[in-house]
Amino acid sequence: MLKLGKQVETALMALKDLSENPGGVSISFIAEKNSLSKNTLSKLMQTLMNKSFLVSAQGVKGGYKLLRPINEISFFDLLLALDEIKPLTCTTDLGCVLEDQCSIKSPLRLWEKRFLDFLRETTIEDLTFEQAVKTTDDADVIINAFDANSLESRSL
Repeated sequence: MLKLGKQVETALMALKDLSENPGGVSISFIAEKNSLSKNTLSKLMQTLMNKSFLVSAQGVKGGYKLLRPINEISFFDLLLALDEIKPLTCTTDLGCVLEDQCSIKSPLRLWEKRFLDFLRETTIEDLTFEQAVKTTDDADVIINAFDANSLESRSL
């Protein structure tokens, strides 16, 4: 199972809150609602603003607003903005000594392409609203595969 980093989780929470408040929200609002550090959130919001996800407004009614709806932001774009996209590799920085005879290079490249395509097709809206997950057959398969009862019955 893949694990999301804290920065990605925080970004998803913030983007969801921003999508639910199109007039804009403050860092304090997002931090309090999600029990997040204002300092960490502030740095993240600055990164998202620099990557053209957000715009900020100064003053008493200031805060952050989305530049585009979350159904137009891919998960790939978010991961790329947060420097979370890493190439799939089974080698060291020096390269692979089995490059010419590797039997898994081609299947891994195909899997990586499919996975990156999936990330490009998945929007932030898909990841932040429950009803979106429940409408896909793939998600139902994943949810059922990790159902606690099915795990217990497999271990018997």
